[in-house]
Amino acid sequence: MVTLNQKTYYFLFVLLLNHLKKSGLDKNTLVIFTSDNGGTNITPQEPLRGNKGAFYEGGIRESFIARWTGNIVPGTVNNTPIGNIDICCIWQSKATCKQVIRW
Repeated sequence: MVTLNQKTYYFLFVLLLNHLKKSGLDKNTLVIFTSDNGGTNITPQEPLRGNKGAFYEGGIRESFIARWTGNIVPGTVNNTPIGNIDICCIWQSKATCKQVIRW
């Protein structure tokens, strides 16, 4: 099993953002970086308590970073609890894909 560390995730995220900018698609693309709810029993969640499936913070708190040039002000912080299901309506209402990116 391959495990990616935080530096690898950061590198891949920046690589994606740079590609979108270079392609001229950054102003028309909502990019969301998130994960599912918590780690497994063998994944440390410190300083949070609990893990996947638990109702403690370690089981429900997840990373969520969004970038949408011209729509989300850089540096914005929102402490409102959300889940991945909350963004489905945004995707549906804003989806106007006119071009498929081939890597």
